[in-house]
Amino acid sequence: MPQDSLPRSKQLFNFAALTPAMVPVDREYLYGSLDRKILGQYLEFFGDFKYVRGFWDGALSPARFTPDVFTDATQPFGISSEGISVPIQNPFNPFIVPDYTSPGGFDPKLPETKVSAAPPGTGFTTGVHYAGLEAGLVTDKITTNNLEFTAGLRGNLGEFGDYFKTWDWESGFRYSEDDRTERLGGIVNTNALRAALLDTNPATAFNPFGINRNSPAVIDKVFVTTHRFGKALLILEDLKLNGDLWNVPAGPIGFAIGGEHRTEHATDQPDPLTASGQTIGLLLPRQIARAPDFVPTNGSRDVWSVYWEVRVPITSPVWNCPGLHSLELGYQERYDNYSDFGSTEKPKFLFRWQPIDSSLTLRGTYSEAYHAPTIYELYTSQAQRAVPVFDPATVPPGDPLGRTPGTPLTPPGTGIKETVGGNPNLQPETAYEWTYGIVWSPAKLIKGLTLSADFYHIDLRNAIVDRDANNILDINFGSSTGTLPNGAPTGGIHSDLIQRDPVTGAVLNVNAVLQNANRIITEGLDYGASYQLDTSIFGHDNFGTFTFIFNGNYLARYVRQPEPESRRLNFDNRFLGPRLGSLPQNRWYASLFYDLGGFDAGATVHFIGQMSDNSDPVRKIREWTTLDLVVNYTFCLPQPVTEPVPGYARDRRNNTEMKEREDKDVMPVSTAGYNSGGWRAWLNNTTITVGMNNVFDQDPPFVSGYLENGYDEWTANIRGRIWYAALKKRF
Repeated sequence: MPQDSLPRSKQLFNFAALTPAMVPVDREYLYGSLDRKILGQYLEFFGDFKYVRGFWDGALSPARFTPDVFTDATQPFGISSEGISVPIQNPFNPFIVPDYTSPGGFDPKLPETKVSAAPPGTGFTTGVHYAGLEAGLVTDKITTNNLEFTAGLRGNLGEFGDYFKTWDWESGFRYSEDDRTERLGGIVNTNALRAALLDTNPATAFNPFGINRNSPAVIDKVFVTTHRFGKALLILEDLKLNGDLWNVPAGPIGFAIGGEHRTEHATDQPDPLTASGQTIGLLLPRQIARAPDFVPTNGSRDVWSVYWEVRVPITSPVWNCPGLHSLELGYQERYDNYSDFGSTEKPKFLFRWQPIDSSLTLRGTYSEAYHAPTIYELYTSQAQRAVPVFDPATVPPGDPLGRTPGTPLTPPGTGIKETVGGNPNLQPETAYEWTYGIVWSPAKLIKGLTLSADFYHIDLRNAIVDRDANNILDINFGSSTGTLPNGAPTGGIHSDLIQRDPVTGAVLNVNAVLQNANRIITEGLDYGASYQLDTSIFGHDNFGTFTFIFNGNYLARYVRQPEPESRRLNFDNRFLGPRLGSLPQNRWYASLFYDLGGFDAGATVHFIGQMSDNSDPVRKIREWTTLDLVVNYTFCLPQPVTEPVPGYARDRRNNTEMKEREDKDVMPVSTAGYNSGGWRAWLNNTTITVGMNNVFDQDPPFVSGYLENGYDEWTANIRGRIWYAALKKRF
């Protein structure tokens, strides 16, 4: 029976009820650090070490049997456009008349389809839907081992003369390595599934027409565990120097200069079964169920960098110059040379102006920045896959081929070849940013109050985007400049990425590798306020200090331009989708802390404003407000009085004088102090923390556009009310 003819209640299955909303995670940390002065302030050694081992135990919905595991010369992307095809010879197939009889063979333009070619003359029942409920959930287990080591020297050059007293230097080395192994269990081995569907023996054939109908041996043969191994490595050496160059009438000119070299290396390797594309079973967007679109990555590069900065005071507070109490200008620049795609150089200019006194500061910056493509974006291998497309181009009136006008050029559900993967020709993303703001501390009116506001404008160009075939077809059709007699669009954005049949105009291939395409313009306002009230100012005993902090952001606009020729679209205050999250127009947090010596307590309110969902019709996403509480108490016990301890003095000048004999042995006296033993020593400088997040157990607002879990995982979480406790000891 076709699925569409079933009642609505029997067409869908609530897979979300089977999968965990929060994945169990276990992490183990080992951390240590060291600072040692070798020659006082002139030479100091520093270093730290961190090792983290993590275990992620995820679970996804049971494997879906789609796309079809059988192809032939006329249906190279799958005999069934939905579900799979089951041979009539399968002993569990209840149908005796085939829907389709395969001629066999494979498309010579797609030699990879030879593996899935159906035997010639095989009859099939098409469109069979099956989910591996009897095999259980797809498990996603990730084990990570992260190692980071840092060591270096730093010091001051004052020993070379008074001129160098402000000159500090630092040189360091860092080694960072991340190794991870991912095991996906419950994935379908398409080779084994084809063989089990063609099998005529009921004891070893696979039955896709019921639940709990297959033996454990058959399930173990069809459902397998795949492995993925990844490693990221970073080696960094750097040297930097900063200080004052010379004094000008307004003060010293400050400078900083530095350089670094880093080596980046990354590998991502699937097992042979995944790499050959012989797996299906993982639900991805557009309801296409297949194993991860994973192709190997192997790349490395070296980066050499030089950066410098100069700050010049123009006026000084000691001048008492009206309108120019203090003015400082700054200039920064960074040069990077990448071994894989060349060099980039971007400057930054800034100013800091106090027109009246230090209570009012005006500031601003203009900077140019870049973001180099990652190794994964450059060196991930390219591969081709079969995907269904929804062609917006339609058959024109008076079609020379006699087709029905208005129907899609590419029949619905038709599979086309899509090229995915990295792109070694990617260029850096570049950004142009300017900010200007104000900081006001009216100490004469309200002591302890500080207000700030900064407006920002960021223009990001050549943004790297990952588009699928359907998105590319939609953009091209909307920007096309004309049509051919067969209805195929001409010109338009991404026309070079689309290959169509010269006769029918149907889509044959879409190049969907990563591209430099988008332009994104973001504008907004960051604002904040802080106020500290010391109760001792009232002339009585000190009852502690209250600190109030308020910080927020207003997103004025978030504009995307898919291509330089296309129109700009505003997406602020909207949910964009599971991969991009949402862009709330208003978000802020406010906190109030009270400090009384070793005791302090605080409360923080987080707020995210309403947004629009990407559903049709458009609906509102409710605001989300949560409250967090925390209490700390630190034991600060009085230090014990130091008493002389005989027998430990290293300096003979501390020896007790004896008048009887100069050479008489006596016990020297020590002036060293020792902490008291027992529980007082362990309790001193110990901090106990107790806190609770999301006190009122507020659920995140519902987002219909997020099909997996029904909420935006980028801005919210479903952990609910959480309490925690911590113990910290300072030695």
